[in-house]
Amino acid sequence: MKKAFLFVLFVLLVIPIGCLPTHSPREKYVKENADQLADIEKQKILAGKLYIGMPKEAVLASIGRPARINADFLGHQVVWYYDYDRNFGTRDRNVFKTTFIVEFVEDKVFNWRED
Repeated sequence: MKKAFLFVLFVLLVIPIGCLPTHSPREKYVKENADQLADIEKQKILAGKLYIGMPKEAVLASIGRPARINADFLGHQVVWYYDYDRNFGTRDRNVFKTTFIVEFVEDKVFNWRED
């Protein structure tokens, strides 16, 4: 009887914790910076999109961490590279590889493109 009671108590305490809502990095960033963001900026971040002038922290929240980063010797221009493997089931991992590039000037998005 005591074991059954402890089991029920355990279930009642643990299950609600597992049911707590979780927030994506996008939702968390928008919530924490709501007063500094325009509505269109919030929408773009939540949709995983970029916009000119977007700060690096918003890019991280919107599309995640880059595969690699390059900076010029003064650090004024920084380029983040996101690699996407589009091998369509082939064994050669270098086939159809795409790189999405985000360029920053003074820690704000200046340009982005897919190579």
